Amino acid sequence: MRKIILLILVLSIGKSEFGGGYAGAPMRYGSNAREIALAGALIAESNTGFHQFSNPALLPNVDNIEFGVSYFQMSLDRSIQLLTVNRKLPPKAGAGLSIFRAGVDNIQGRDYYGNKTEMLSSNDIYGMLSFGVSFTSKVSAGLNLKIMFNELLAKYDELSPKFNSQGIGLDFGFLYNFSNKLSFGGKYSNILAGTTWKVDLDDQQKSYEEQLPQILSAGIKYQIIPEAKLLVQWDGIRSADHEFESKYRVGLEYIYDGIFMLRSGLNNFSPTFGFGLIISAWNQKNIQMDYSLDYGRRGEGLSHNFSWWMEM
Repeated sequence: MRKIILLILVLSIGKSEFGGGYAGAPMRYGSNAREIALAGALIAESNTGFHQFSNPALLPNVDNIEFGVSYFQMSLDRSIQLLTVNRKLPPKAGAGLSIFRAGVDNIQGRDYYGNKTEMLSSNDIYGMLSFGVSFTSKVSAGLNLKIMFNELLAKYDELSPKFNSQGIGLDFGFLYNFSNKLSFGGKYSNILAGTTWKVDLDDQQKSYEEQLPQILSAGIKYQIIPEAKLLVQWDGIRSADHEFESKYRVGLEYIYDGIFMLRSGLNNFSPTFGFGLIISAWNQKNIQMDYSLDYGRRGEGLSHNFSWWMEM
């Protein structure tokens, strides 16, 4: 246990912010409560209902049909909603369809001189088609195809300028299982990803392109004992102007009596926490509810994140 604690402390050294100032930042926050509770270190660990957001190479682990739903009620009038449907493709593949939305309300607009103008709202939406295949019992790979839509508009004034964009992107992931206890995963996100913004100003329309930063990720899952697992991940982000930064993520999950999961982690210096609970449902099917608490990094307040998944 001392070695595990030392590993967490060493890997947590780094900058607390990661890609917050680059295009597509809302989509890098997280997709489900278990992911956030484990500091996002799920690149080599199955995450039922949400595999493709961690690594599309995990989709061959789908057994039947999975449904996943997330609802994040966040501080500063932010929110995230997510819906996924995954299914098995015999004999050794899986596919998924996802819809992700991140929104912010009550943004105070200001003019060139800093004077208050109208209230604004923003929406970031993307649909994702995912596919993964297992080549052997040890090796699998997968792809995500993302179609992105963004808009920023005045909440009450139809005559104000409107900003909207569209774009596409690809993710590629792979997974190698050394044994039942140890797995290694990697992912290359936002391949050729970019959006084209259109701005309507009076009778004129202007446009410009914005590139999403590319992200390289690698990590491991290690099953310490049957009830507990350790997750470690490294992410490196490269912006369109060639700036580079990296971060480390460490997560620890403990399962009690097969129905209650306690989770914690470190997302660089930021602690993460959450839990999961399996609830009995109809026709001997189970629903799992996951929760994570986001403490915030700059005093923006607490955020409560909920996710649910079930198999059919």
